[in-house]
Formats: sequence, C-alpha cells, structure tokens
Amino acid sequence: MMAEPVGLEWDANPPSEQVDGYRLYRVLSDEESELLTQVPSTTAIVELNQGDTVFVTAYRGTEESQPSQPLTIHAGLSAP
Repeated sequence: MMAEPVGLEWDANPPSEQVDGYRLYRVLSDEESELLTQVPSTTAIVELNQGDTVFVTAYRGTEESQPSQPLTIHAGLSAP
C-alpha cells in the first residue's frame, strides 16, 4: 500500500492557552507512536496509508497536552 498526502485540519486551542503549535503523531501500537510533523497552525499535509491512525497534541515550550481523540484514515477521507 502506498502512502498518499492527506490534508488534516483540527480546532485550535483557546487563545488564552497561548500554545506554540501542534504535533501530529501516527499510532504504531497501543504503547508507541511516531511524530509525523510539528506545525504552528491547525493544518498539516502528511503522507499516510489507508488504515493509519493519527492524533494531535498541542505544545507550549516543553509542555505537551494529552492526545486528541484518535482518527483512523479511510480512503478519500480528509479529516475535520
């Protein structure tokens, strides 16, 4: 299966939280994930395979939020 570019967009944290940006991860197993990209905004285009599961965190300095709800990529899906 070939990875394809997928555009992802998510809701921003409230301005009062003053986040520096967001990190997008791919789930590899129940206990392991892989950082795909770190971006200053709420959009990213990353190479994903159908069936990949991803999640987002917000970060500020060295602090990082809890992961978002995971999203599994399906054919033709551009996540909200």
